Amino acid sequence: MPNAMKRLVPLLWVLLLCAGGPAKAQQAATSVLRTLRAASGGNSWDKIDAIAAIGTKQSFGLSGEYSSVELLGSGFFKRASDYGILRNAEGFDRSGRWRMENSGGLHPLDSDEAAAVARTEAYLAARGYLFPMRNSASFALERSGGKGAHEFDRIAVTPAGGRTVELWIGRNDHLLHRAVMQLATWTETVEYRDYRRSGVLLLPFEIATDNGDQPEAGVARISDYRVITASAANALLQRPGPPRDSRVRNATGRTVAPFAIDEHSGFPIIWASLNGGEALPFILDTGGHDILTPDAARNLGLTIVGGGFSLGAGSNSTAIQFTKVNRLSVGEAEIVSTPFTVLHIDLGETTDARGRRLPIAGLLGLELFERFRVVLHRNGTVEIEDPVIRFASEHAALLPITFTRDMPLIEATVAGHLGTFAFDTGNNAGLIVSPGWA
Repeated sequence: MPNAMKRLVPLLWVLLLCAGGPAKAQQAATSVLRTLRAASGGNSWDKIDAIAAIGTKQSFGLSGEYSSVELLGSGFFKRASDYGILRNAEGFDRSGRWRMENSGGLHPLDSDEAAAVARTEAYLAARGYLFPMRNSASFALERSGGKGAHEFDRIAVTPAGGRTVELWIGRNDHLLHRAVMQLATWTETVEYRDYRRSGVLLLPFEIATDNGDQPEAGVARISDYRVITASAANALLQRPGPPRDSRVRNATGRTVAPFAIDEHSGFPIIWASLNGGEALPFILDTGGHDILTPDAARNLGLTIVGGGFSLGAGSNSTAIQFTKVNRLSVGEAEIVSTPFTVLHIDLGETTDARGRRLPIAGLLGLELFERFRVVLHRNGTVEIEDPVIRFASEHAALLPITFTRDMPLIEATVAGHLGTFAFDTGNNAGLIVSPGWA
């Protein structure tokens, strides 16, 4: 048989199976997944409880230590990176999906969107695709991708209650090379490279994640894999403890500071001191992180490291770096040894109490809200409370919030229609409704 015909036979076989409807398409996908299982370890996978890995990770021009643990039975996982100037982690356990942002603050990922994505993340961590007959997931073999030596079978997998993920499996080596998942506002692509033997298993020693400007993005290079027991994995899955880097410097646990809505931009402005210096204007941003402009960082004599980009509206992107502040103070509330993102963006100016126009130094966001209870008053003050010391009972009009990533979400109605909305005080563009929801 000519070589060209040999290459066409598998494709024709797949097309014939797919023409038979969903059942045949699922059978074709299952056949490809069985070759993936055989190529990466075969029946040895049946004896694996959990896999732990250590190595390094590069992200945003930073390099640091990386570790991960994945429990195959449940799909519980934990991944952590420590770059020195900042560290972050994420995981999924019996209490749900969680995330530790760059300064060590911890919050759940508990929105409906996050729950659906977590089911698929758990499926991938459990290597559910290696056990296609054991898991409640639907499969569909799609049109092949790539060319020649880099040709792939693409399988769309939808775990029960989860988000569809597209698996790219090499036709030559029958290994998983890529997992692509469409999230709410971006696409996440995980690439698996540099497969090597680790005991009886064939595992990727380089894992690259691309999802815009999220903390998980970057390239992890594994130096060692270990097969461990389920009990050992559960010990490693423990969440980090709460950061012990904040306080209100008085016995009441409460402080009051100036707050105003800028008359030109509409941004909520508060004044904060960095490293004991003069108070500077910051946008109080419920939808963002602690950010400094490059000019503000240089004027404070801070060391700036790293390099990368952060996605903005549409296809825009902005250069991004990092620095660390010894002490951030708002009134008598303070956070010590906290990282700031240095974002190369002009935030404009605002007016101080003496009528001077001053450049806005940056944003104060999630890091403040994770550590304190923050109440904005119409009389031009912001009240900051240590939740460990006091709870202000007069603040009774509370709404539940959830998270998909780092921005708080609330339920609201527009024209009588209930929906989930991001609550973002750092956005001065007014109400935004996504096209799909509209």
